[in-house]
Amino acid sequence: MKKSSFLITVKLSGVNLNRIYKECLSKDIEMYNINRIDYKNIVFDIEKSKLKEVKKIAQNQNYEFFVLRQYGVLKLFSLLTKRIGILVGISIFLLTTVLSSFFVFNIKIYGNKRVDSGEILSILNTNGINCGSMLFNVDFEKIEKKLLDNLDDLSLCSVVKKGSVVIVNVKEKVFLNEAIDTTQKDIVATQNMTIRSLSVVQGTALKKIGDSVKAGEVIVAGYFLDANGQRVECKANASIGATVWFSKTQTYQKIKQETVRTGKKIVNSKMTLFGANFFIKNEQNTFESFDTVESVNPVFKNNILPFYLLTTTYYETTTNYVEQDFEKDKQTVLQNLEMEVLSEISNDLNITKTFNTINETQETFVVTFYAQVDVDL
Repeated sequence: MKKSSFLITVKLSGVNLNRIYKECLSKDIEMYNINRIDYKNIVFDIEKSKLKEVKKIAQNQNYEFFVLRQYGVLKLFSLLTKRIGILVGISIFLLTTVLSSFFVFNIKIYGNKRVDSGEILSILNTNGINCGSMLFNVDFEKIEKKLLDNLDDLSLCSVVKKGSVVIVNVKEKVFLNEAIDTTQKDIVATQNMTIRSLSVVQGTALKKIGDSVKAGEVIVAGYFLDANGQRVECKANASIGATVWFSKTQTYQKIKQETVRTGKKIVNSKMTLFGANFFIKNEQNTFESFDTVESVNPVFKNNILPFYLLTTTYYETTTNYVEQDFEKDKQTVLQNLEMEVLSEISNDLNITKTFNTINETQETFVVTFYAQVDVDL
C-alpha cells in the first residue's frame, strides 16, 4: 500500500466489475488494497485527488458508489476543525513542552563512590552544563573526555541528555589497596594474589612469603597467643607486599552464528494524535524469525502538534553459520582485552608484566589477557 496521508476507501457495487480495472488503468488511477468481496462488490483505496474521476467512472458504468472511510490527515482535520479552542490550548502547551526540552532541569550521576559528585558537577558547569542552562549542539564526547582527563579515578564515562535531564554514568578504577579487607578483625584477601613480603604488627600470620592466596582466604588472623599460650582476640594489622593480577577473558567461537535478513519485509504504518491511532496499513506479521525496526516521524516539520507517523517494519531473518579465522582475528581480540584490563588499573600503579593464555576447545578459543602489578598493601 502506498504511504500517503490522503487515501480514501471506496466501495463499488454492480456487475462486470472487471471493467473498473480497465477504466482506472486507462486514466492512470492507481488502486490500493483491492478486495473483491464477491462478484458484485469491490473495495479499494484511491488518492483523494482521483475521487471525482472514479465517481464519474462509477456513474458511467452504473455502479453504486460509496465512500467508506478517509485516512490520516483528511479525517484528522475534520475532527480538529470542530475543536479549535482545545487545539489552540494544547498547541500552546506542547510548544512550551518542546521549548523546555532544550533546557537542563536536573543532573543525575551514577556509579561514583570515591569521586565526589561535586567534582563532576564542577567540570560539567565549566563546560556549560548546569541546571537551568539551555543546550544546543553539545559535544558530549568532548565532555566525557574532559571528565576522564581531569578525574584520575575514572576509567569509563558516559554523558547523555534525556529530555531535560543530563545523566552521567561513570566507572571508577580499581585500586589495589582494595585487594585486602581490613574492616574486620582478620585481614582477608579480596582477590587472588601472591605474597611477596609480610610484616605482622598485630595478629597471627596464616600465610607466608611466596604463598598464593585465593580471594576470601585469611592472610593475618585477628588473634595472638600470650605468654601463657592463651588466645587473645585483636584486630589484625600488617604490612603486606603482594603480586596481583588483573585479567579479562573472551570466548572466540570457531563457528559464528549470524542472523541475516532474507530481503522479505512487512511494513505497517499508522498516524497518532493525542493517543488516537489512524491505521494506514496494518498487516499480520507471518514471519517465524524477524527483526523489528520502528520509526517515529513528525507529520509537520515544526512539530507543534503531537501528530506523528509511526512505521513498524518486520524484516524476515534466517540463521547462517560462518567459519571464523582465529589467526586473523587474534591480535584484535588481544588488543581489545588489553584495553579493558588497563582501563581498570590506576595510572600510579606499576605494571610489571603482561601476558596472555589461549586455550583451544573443540568449538572455541578461550583467550585471557593478564596484567601483573606489584604493590604494597
